[in-house]
Amino acid sequence: MKKLKLTVLLSFIMVVSVTMVTCNNIDWSHYSEVEVQIIKDYYHGLDNPHGKIKLKDVYILKNYGTYGESVVIVMALYCSNPPPKIEEIAIEGFLFGFNTGLHIKVWNNGNFYSLQGAYDEGFISIEELGQIHSLHTEKWYLGE
Repeated sequence: MKKLKLTVLLSFIMVVSVTMVTCNNIDWSHYSEVEVQIIKDYYHGLDNPHGKIKLKDVYILKNYGTYGESVVIVMALYCSNPPPKIEEIAIEGFLFGFNTGLHIKVWNNGNFYSLQGAYDEGFISIEELGQIHSLHTEKWYLGE
């Protein structure tokens, strides 16, 4: 458990460092058409009553891949540093740890679901959940 918290804390520090350095406009050239649509859908779903958050502030921090019609991603905002609070969820025996605000989201037909919600809806199978967990552990905690 200490190792999990330490790795999440280290990943938070890396995200904050990258965010501070890259506080700028989105480079759309490296995104696929689907990823651009995901960013736009996420932006339009934000609680943004005063328009302070601009489309250029939204980006995909991690893309865990496409599973059927669902894309599994972590969304973030440039120049936004989430508090260093660690949250954990367990789904079918797989433990996922996150920094507050940097949860895995599942995009399916223009809608976003939590990882648990996508699993409950049948968008993600148990096997795919295991694959996502492996990627999350390797790429998120270890910074690969």
